[in-house]
Amino acid sequence: MILFPLSATDAFKKLGAALSMRIAAEALAGRALRRGDDADFESSSIKRYGKTLAGLFLLNYSEKLWGIPCSRLSAEASGGRLKGMNLKTVVAAALGLRGATEHMDGDFYYPDGGISAILEAMADFIGRENIRLNSTVTGVRADSGAIAEIEVNGKPVESAAGVVSTIPCDEFVRMMTPATPPGVRDAADSLKFRDMILVALFLDVESVSGSATIYFPDFKYPFTRACEPRNRSATMSPAGKTSLVFEIPCSEDDAVWKRSDDEIAGIVVESLSATGLARKNDILGCAVRRMKRAYPVMEIGFEKPLRIVMDYLGGFRNLRIAGRNAEFHYSWMHDMISRGKSIAGDIRAGRGGEDGGA
Repeated sequence: MILFPLSATDAFKKLGAALSMRIAAEALAGRALRRGDDADFESSSIKRYGKTLAGLFLLNYSEKLWGIPCSRLSAEASGGRLKGMNLKTVVAAALGLRGATEHMDGDFYYPDGGISAILEAMADFIGRENIRLNSTVTGVRADSGAIAEIEVNGKPVESAAGVVSTIPCDEFVRMMTPATPPGVRDAADSLKFRDMILVALFLDVESVSGSATIYFPDFKYPFTRACEPRNRSATMSPAGKTSLVFEIPCSEDDAVWKRSDDEIAGIVVESLSATGLARKNDILGCAVRRMKRAYPVMEIGFEKPLRIVMDYLGGFRNLRIAGRNAEFHYSWMHDMISRGKSIAGDIRAGRGGEDGGA
């Protein structure tokens, strides 16, 4: 178990002097040879971190996550995951010098009761009577350079003064009337997404590890990572018990997606037992959920069709786009909260929608 984001001191201790110094030498060689960043994720990662470090922690994990070779991924897919590991910190650790690596995005507060506490507070502020549940957007009608009407569950609703959309950008384009120009639709259709299966195991033990999240870059495990919610907030599990939530990136065309919930849970249980982190006898129950379009796949060349789509959607004066799939950008929840606050501030200031509404 190696700390992540990487701490040079911890990595040096766990990997040993020989491997750590090889990593440092590769990083030094890469720095000397670097002439700008490469377009593909694999070349960029190896040049920046060296073949050993990139191979141990980044390339295999990323291929599992996105489902394509890293040589086909854009360099933008990195997300700064190895920010704290560099030549300076590796050498400092090798020489026994003091030094620490900071979290790539700073520190975070986590709400008691989980992330849903944020949504519940938002719902109370908005007024629950103003929120439509069990409602699927099935159509978007545009008129005179603005979004005029939203169709929900096949039926039109009241006119839209302002619209903030988190719908995947390709789906939004396809559901618009009048139909979008063929070039825009073709560009939207070329954008790809990665689906995911979540498997929650409920355990009759107080704790599995001290980490909020454990990453599994090796291909012998079907999942990429597992989070232990009680390590973020003790209220997420009953006293003396804990849970693990596993992520299995896949496509809805993959065999694993089509398996039954019990079969999927069984696969995860077997792999978990093999890690030694928990025993089968510790498991009290499980839950399986499927999520479509969990991640945008930033394949090389995605920027051009994305710009076509965004330029087209940006032409509607009362439309704002937000969210990982709507913006087709590999971002995190704290980014989305910041983005939402920014949009809300614009709307309150009269800069969102024709009438400042949403």
